[in-house]
Amino acid sequence: MVFVIMAVGIFWGLFWIGALFFATRTKSTERSVAIPGVWTLIFGLIAGFGGMKWAESKESPELLTKEKYTSLKADMTLTDVVDILGQQPVDMSGKDEVELERYDLTSNRIRMPGEVSRRLPPGLYLSERTDAELTIVIDPDEDAEVSKRGAVNKSLKENETKAVLGSSAIIDERKKQGHGLQGLVIRFYVEDAEATAKLTAERNAEYEANKDKEDFELPPIQPVAVNGQEWIFTEGVDWTYADEATPDQVADALAKAIDAHPSFSASYVFDEDALVPNSDLKVTASYCLVEGTKDDDCAEDKINPLAGKAGNVLKAQVMTGKNYAVRLGRSVDGSYQSFFGGSDEVSTAYFEEDEPWLDDDFSNTPRLIVAGFISKKLVALGQNGLEMTKDEEPLPVVDATAQASAQ
Repeated sequence: MVFVIMAVGIFWGLFWIGALFFATRTKSTERSVAIPGVWTLIFGLIAGFGGMKWAESKESPELLTKEKYTSLKADMTLTDVVDILGQQPVDMSGKDEVELERYDLTSNRIRMPGEVSRRLPPGLYLSERTDAELTIVIDPDEDAEVSKRGAVNKSLKENETKAVLGSSAIIDERKKQGHGLQGLVIRFYVEDAEATAKLTAERNAEYEANKDKEDFELPPIQPVAVNGQEWIFTEGVDWTYADEATPDQVADALAKAIDAHPSFSASYVFDEDALVPNSDLKVTASYCLVEGTKDDDCAEDKINPLAGKAGNVLKAQVMTGKNYAVRLGRSVDGSYQSFFGGSDEVSTAYFEEDEPWLDDDFSNTPRLIVAGFISKKLVALGQNGLEMTKDEEPLPVVDATAQASAQ
């Protein structure tokens, strides 16, 4: 653009210099020096402005160029992107609504994939990671009893079975034990879907062979875990039920035992103001497998692969079976429950170069590059102001509908 400005200024400047020269050569009564003089000055200033901008372009070359943009690759970090583009992203926090309009993706014809745009509506540029979680409630029955270890459960043969915390976790009606916490086994795991499908088929065959027997009943299925992705917490081994412990005391002990494991985080906070003492504890996958570090400080090779959205594959089950003393998720029947609610951190970064005079493509459109990140890794790019075709885009956004049709 500066060359166009300089060319226009020099050409017309020379033209009016010539006009001024001839004006000074004519008779004084017929000449008009003012007009060519004024235009000579105007186009001289234009040429000078172009020259000044050309000098600036030599000292401060374009940063957001096509070559840099197309060199960006998937999975780069924000630091990598900044190093390549040579500038920091725009600080969007202090801008008002009018200023933010210039960065609107739709008006700039920039698309982001659904996993980014769904989490970041207009005006939002960062959505923090949410870890998948599961709630464990000790003693969901308000009338349940606390007791010493090994207590019997006299209600086992009654119509309304009650929890007796000190009783065994395994139901044995003959010994009047069950619906307690002694020997309770809770496991967290990632399911081996193929092995579980095989187990399910075997159980179905067993059911068909015994369905006519009056007392036949299959216990809840215990899905098979992926090798090395099973974590078990046992009362008496990893934590201990103390005699006559209250539900909130049990919740505190169990939360501490789970939280001590590097793969999991568990928290329990006693609410003194609650009408009914709260015994809910929350379990999530730890973000960092190293203790004493913050999220930002966690080394990449120590980040738990089950953090964020991936944590939704986690499941949990009371391995000792049906138990009214502990509610895992929504269940007291010993069936498996899934962790839910996990989502990864999503963010966008905007890079802008708003000096159209320095463009070498004869365009006066400010250059804008938008980078989309999931879990701090580059997943999407969009731009406006750089002349390129869709085929040249380094990370084109794939239309989900078109992709599904192609498959």
